[in-house]
Amino acid sequence: MTDHPTFPYLAQTELAGIAYPAVQALLLHEAEEHDLELSENSDSRVALMTEYGQLIFDAMEGGVVAAVHSQSEENLFILKESLQESISHFAPELADQMSWSDAGARTGFPPNFQLVTVLSATPLGSNFMRVVVQADDLKNYTDAAIHFRIVLPPAGDDAPQWPAVNDKGVTVWPKGEKALHRPVYTARSVDHDTNRLTFDVFVHEGGRTTDWATSVVPGTKMGLTGPGGGGVPDVAAIAIYADDTGFPAVARMLETLPQETTGRVVLLSAAGASSGYPMPEHANLKPEWHSAATLESLADLALSEREAYADHMLWFAAEKQDVQKMRRFFKDAGLNAKAHYLAAYWGR
Repeated sequence: MTDHPTFPYLAQTELAGIAYPAVQALLLHEAEEHDLELSENSDSRVALMTEYGQLIFDAMEGGVVAAVHSQSEENLFILKESLQESISHFAPELADQMSWSDAGARTGFPPNFQLVTVLSATPLGSNFMRVVVQADDLKNYTDAAIHFRIVLPPAGDDAPQWPAVNDKGVTVWPKGEKALHRPVYTARSVDHDTNRLTFDVFVHEGGRTTDWATSVVPGTKMGLTGPGGGGVPDVAAIAIYADDTGFPAVARMLETLPQETTGRVVLLSAAGASSGYPMPEHANLKPEWHSAATLESLADLALSEREAYADHMLWFAAEKQDVQKMRRFFKDAGLNAKAHYLAAYWGR
């Protein structure tokens, strides 16, 4: 297998004992589920394009060769770890045999992981906690990539185990009672001069991160991985629909989008506008607040208004069932969902 001409970073691993058709079916499912481009699909090779680079599977006797290609070491790692997690779920017995061709290039923490220190955690509005952490390096945390994962040890664990890259180039995450919690959050703000990052946690019953944010004390160590998962869109017109979990990302967009950007902003919270979550002022994007009493479904409203905003980028973040409804609409209508943003934030 040769390097992809447009991606300078490459790593590959052999996976013996897995049939190529099974892997091909898995990637076809991933492409459909996440609106990803299949750049190649044949009886011997399947290639998937993602925002982090390209993932390629080639058939070999008795198994497959998996390769990842990317523009940076950080994105290469993200692809490798994503593949590792997929293989662990799909064929756990194969995960132990993975050995990357760039093994030994890095040891210790993964390239996109760092330990940070909690500086403060304070209530924000009626149902958020604002957390500020001190990091060592936030140069990659820009408007082009506003999401990341927080990495939390089990409650009460005073000697947590953090991820490490082993001699096969594979990231080893602690398991069992030492397993780490890794939900996705939005960087509400980043101070590159001081390397301080601020993120807001939606407080809801049963949330593991909620329990952590409402009890954490300054000086506590935690992990960050990222950034990734999309950024502030570069568009002239946008239609935004979000429930509480999407508020930090909406606030980041209202703060960053040019004042000339036009569109629609619909926000759904149990308490409506009285939730008290601060939204930045924007000349042409004025939030319309709803509560559960005035709006049952964000998806139904977005679909009813889609014709009026057909030329606008759709930015939609809500419960999984609403996001699935929006994805079905795009698929059934033959529309390109990749030109829009649809995300299920609940459960993170």
